[in-house]
Amino acid sequence: TLCTAAVRQNGIALEHVPAALCTPEICQIAVEQDPWALEFVPKKFCTINLCKMAVIRHPRTLMHVPKKFAKQELFETLVQSRGIALKSVPERYRTATICRMAVEQDARALVYVPEALLTNDFLEPALGKNGRLLEYIPEFHKTKTNCRIAVEQNGLALEHVAFPLKFVELCRIAVNDNGLALEHVPW
Repeated sequence: TLCTAAVRQNGIALEHVPAALCTPEICQIAVEQDPWALEFVPKKFCTINLCKMAVIRHPRTLMHVPKKFAKQELFETLVQSRGIALKSVPERYRTATICRMAVEQDARALVYVPEALLTNDFLEPALGKNGRLLEYIPEFHKTKTNCRIAVEQNGLALEHVAFPLKFVELCRIAVNDNGLALEHVPW
């Protein structure tokens, strides 16, 4: 049909499909073509699967997900495919489970984990994947162990190690990993 052809070419064209001609299939084609078309999906055709499809492709489409679908299941699906999308998950849904999924998928999601959930269970694996994340964790979590993990992964993380923890051995590890870490060695 003409409406199907229009949304295949540009999903946002769903906005102009007459209600009498709109079908679940046309809505799916529109969202597949452009996840932002979710905004124009009639409530009666909006499903959790359509919402998942949209937010996986573009996390910011969460703003168009009906409240009845903005639940744990949707957010788990989102962070499993894009961990960094944890930043789009409302605070009340940032549970230990969702945060762990996000950080396992993308260590950078650590910066969006609520401080109350930041434990070594989160920190050590994330710092082991991306030592530069040391910059974003609270000072009281910058322990000798966490700093070593971060510096072993990326010598430049030495920049974010407090002076009392910059032992000779840690500085050597940092400089051996990246010569530019020399700038952060206390002399």
